[in-house]
Amino acid sequence: MLRVCIKKILKPFLNPLKFPLYGYVINPSLLKLSLPLLFVLSFYTPVQAQTQGVQYKIRFLHSIDARASGMKLAGVTGLYIDQNRDELYIIDNSNRRIVITDTDGRFIYQFTYKSIGLTSPPVSIVTNEKGDIYIADGRRIHILNYRGVVKSEHDISKIFPWKKSGSIQSLLMDKEGRLYIGMGGKDADVAVLDSEWKVLLHFDRRNMPFTNVVSLQADEEGVVFLDPANFSVLMYDQDGYFQKRFGRVSSLAGGFSMPSDIAIDRKNDRLLLVDTNRRMVIVFDRSGKFIFEFGGTNWFRWPNAVASDSNGRIYISDATGRISVVKIEIGE
Repeated sequence: MLRVCIKKILKPFLNPLKFPLYGYVINPSLLKLSLPLLFVLSFYTPVQAQTQGVQYKIRFLHSIDARASGMKLAGVTGLYIDQNRDELYIIDNSNRRIVITDTDGRFIYQFTYKSIGLTSPPVSIVTNEKGDIYIADGRRIHILNYRGVVKSEHDISKIFPWKKSGSIQSLLMDKEGRLYIGMGGKDADVAVLDSEWKVLLHFDRRNMPFTNVVSLQADEEGVVFLDPANFSVLMYDQDGYFQKRFGRVSSLAGGFSMPSDIAIDRKNDRLLLVDTNRRMVIVFDRSGKFIFEFGGTNWFRWPNAVASDSNGRIYISDATGRISVVKIEIGE
């Protein structure tokens, strides 16, 4: 009865464009409603997407649970897509392993933390053009071949002997083979190294100090990363000079409550940010302008990681032990 009443009240505002299996896209006029009404509406619609004059449909494609590996995923804490090989790397922390599938979710192989000498959970994974795998676990970087055999290890204290504190939070490998190391804490830094582990440059912090470097991402327009403690996404050029910052604390559309991961959708020139507390994937254009968001309590259970492949498909992990694969489409 309550739902019927709410639907009648909101009928002038709602556009009946449905998500497959899930719910509705919300018309921009709803953004003018009061906060209490938006709160009620969040329980009425299983999935929300606030738009700015354009209707977006979220098409669910499939989910990935890696059961073909012998056990289902549990406690996924990170995702990485090798764009050259269309492979998905999954940090399955509860099972203390790294699982590799293709981008359609077909299992390829796996290796355990113990087999590669990890003493703490990995925080970031990247690959180079040769297929070598770089895995960071606090203050060390492990380099493996394509099949997960350890080739070498590098300790941060030897690369940056002057850094007595802080830990690695993210890695990035650019097209030129340069390795970006993002460190958080008192000695927060982004350092760029060549293939011989020589430091080429450090990002400029004078105009915009940061304390965390989570989920380093790069494309032709520059480098972006997330500073969750400051509710900020920071943008730099390829030479390490600050360009822009965006982000605001809010429970409303486009706002941050517990931002946890970010990815670049290169095919559609968008930024994708996961907010764990709001259970939303927030979509921005490449300049940081809010476009819309989707998710909600009936879609996600504490989402924490996001990635995008070369076809514009979006991969989101949450506490269900599954990775949801979706695609954004323009509604008619």
